Amino acid sequence: MKHQHNGWIRLLIAASLSALVACSDSSHSDHHDHHNHGNEHHHEHEHEGSNDQHNKVSYVKATIPGMSASSAYFEWCNTSMNDYRITGVSSDVTAKAELHTMDMSGETMIMRQLEELLVKAGHCAIFQSGSDHIMLLDLAEPIIPGQTVLITLQLAADSEDAPDTLEIPMELIAK
Repeated sequence: MKHQHNGWIRLLIAASLSALVACSDSSHSDHHDHHNHGNEHHHEHEHEGSNDQHNKVSYVKATIPGMSASSAYFEWCNTSMNDYRITGVSSDVTAKAELHTMDMSGETMIMRQLEELLVKAGHCAIFQSGSDHIMLLDLAEPIIPGQTVLITLQLAADSEDAPDTLEIPMELIAK
């Protein structure tokens, strides 16, 4: 890809290129806030962020015929100088992709949809089983092992110094 000097273009390119990197580095911070129906949840983790805004690929769950849903797991780090809210998600395998999280209700784990997810400057959003994740719903076709699935995060910034919106495309491999 051609290197761009415009900051947000570099952000988009870095996110796209780093989607090819395996998720093995745990030296990132992952501080993010959930926002859903006026309820706010804060999660703080102790790792420091890196110098590049990027995503580290994990995977999309493969499905079997008849399954109409799957989930995606990965890490996306925002080491820009601006806070970003993940306000939506889309995919090439379905028209219905959503941000979800898992919460405890008494002794029961409950999955719920998130309207947005705040990723502070220098921190990461980690999408993993049993926590925040991406749901791919109403699948028309099975997702087969080895298949490449495009996931695109829609981001919004609250800073005048950053673009109002960004889209971060990622390719994940089904397992």
